[in-house]
Amino acid sequence: MGGNATFAARLTGSNGPIAGAAVTFSYRGETYSTVTDEAGRATTQVKLTGPPGKDQIITTFAGSDVYNPSSDTDDFEVMTGQ
Repeated sequence: MGGNATFAARLTGSNGPIAGAAVTFSYRGETYSTVTDEAGRATTQVKLTGPPGKDQIITTFAGSDVYNPSSDTDDFEVMTGQ
């Protein structure tokens, strides 16, 4: 493989977007850490490894004094270029 993909998440609470929160994206044993912007959006570039096919990425927010932790697992598919 060897290509890159951009993954994004949006973190919101009862009062709207959560800015400045640490978020991690985990893919095949690698962890990519980032911080949410003023809109609660976190993005990261991930180097895709392994063969084409179905895969997963896990997004995690560890929580804070105000907000509970949360995580989400999303499926995606890596396809070969034509």
